Amino acid sequence: MSVADRRHPMWSPETMPPRINLHGAILAHLGSAALICLLFLWPTFEKLGIQGVAVLSIGLAIVLGCLVAKSLNDGVWSFPFLYFLILCLFHLGLFLSPAINDGRMASFLDGIWTGWYSDSLMIRAAYLIDLGLLSYATAVGFVSWMSRDLRPKFKSEIDSSFLAASPMRNSIVDVGGMALSVAVVTWLYVCVSELGPFFFLSSYIDYLKATEGSSVGLIYFGLTIGSALIAQDLTRPTSRAGLIFLLAFLVLALPMGLRSESLFPVIAALAVYIRCHKAPSSMAMVAAILIGLVAISAVQQVRSQGLGGTALHEVSVSPVKAIEEMGYSARVLVTTIGWHEASHEPYLSGATYVAPLERGVAGILGLPRVEAETDFRLMNVEIAERVGTIGGSIIAEAHHNLGESGIVLVLGLAGLIASRLCTIPPRPLPLAILGIAASLLLMHVRNSFAPIFAWGTGGLALILLAVGITWLRGRGGH
Repeated sequence: MSVADRRHPMWSPETMPPRINLHGAILAHLGSAALICLLFLWPTFEKLGIQGVAVLSIGLAIVLGCLVAKSLNDGVWSFPFLYFLILCLFHLGLFLSPAINDGRMASFLDGIWTGWYSDSLMIRAAYLIDLGLLSYATAVGFVSWMSRDLRPKFKSEIDSSFLAASPMRNSIVDVGGMALSVAVVTWLYVCVSELGPFFFLSSYIDYLKATEGSSVGLIYFGLTIGSALIAQDLTRPTSRAGLIFLLAFLVLALPMGLRSESLFPVIAALAVYIRCHKAPSSMAMVAAILIGLVAISAVQQVRSQGLGGTALHEVSVSPVKAIEEMGYSARVLVTTIGWHEASHEPYLSGATYVAPLERGVAGILGLPRVEAETDFRLMNVEIAERVGTIGGSIIAEAHHNLGESGIVLVLGLAGLIASRLCTIPPRPLPLAILGIAASLLLMHVRNSFAPIFAWGTGGLALILLAVGITWLRGRGGH
């Protein structure tokens, strides 16, 4: 084909065949091969020792992260990469010390926290985590290889097409701003009522005790979903009000140790914002990560005593300690390994994924159902009863249900959803769905699947509310 032919209108960017995403193809093929090999290499993996396994797992995560970023238009700012980063931080953090300190575990893992730790269990946990990361990254690779990102390529095109007046976008942003603002006001009311006006000086344990039994789950829903919905347009009064409330929450919540509750709304909002704006540079992401890790390190030291009981000169900032302290999701996986591979308890065959749907439908229809506090099909209930409130893990819950195959299936599905939603046009409704899906995926990284159905239903209800508001505004204009 001649150059003149390529300049013909029929070969405009909209009609030319999409070019192959080389990095996506490499990730898809190498990821598939590595995943298949790893499934058969457990005996070899087991013999590497804790330091060898830690180095291998961290190295694999770095390579996969680079390929995931390279395979996506927005690079390190894309939601699939951000989600991969969150998965690694929450599951591989505890392997950092063994990798760099001759196999020794993190120094702060002492006292009651070491009862669950052993090199053999952590080696098995690393193997399962690697399976999950490979499955997720491979799915991202296949989607980026086979799909065409339908977003305009240049910022000028994004600005002209996206920022045009849209009644639907306005309604979505207004609903999100309302949900976010109400959530933060309610949170402030609960905190002040239970802990007093200087509640932000309290410790994390005091906060948990004070808010036990209150509707903080609903508050976090409004925070996370609302943040994702307002990110489409930060120029409207409702989105600006919501942003102010979100910043107030972050300033007051972080000193008490609410890390996930602060991090996930920001990531969900970024997932939407980056889809309709030009992504910042990679160096800006590096700076953001370093600042975030320093903040997390400081928060980790303050949360046990509270800001009011901590001398600021005693607080040291170490990104390494921050990464290690975030890695406690590995403990949940170690727990399920003990249940099913050491004690040979049967896997649940998907029960923890079906139970929330079944319970939700029963609640809507008014049918009788088992009390949530005694329903062991909800993994958070079983973990709390048998071990304690140690949180959850998307990888551990997949293992709890279907073993190794469950991890491959669930993490592969997560990669498929995360990457596919980032190739659709950045129109108001698809962006709202992206924000809700990002919120659900983020929530499940460190929590049980139990609230997913309720959060998803609530998110769709907010979208329907926005559709209704758009319709009413349209009628009012005639």
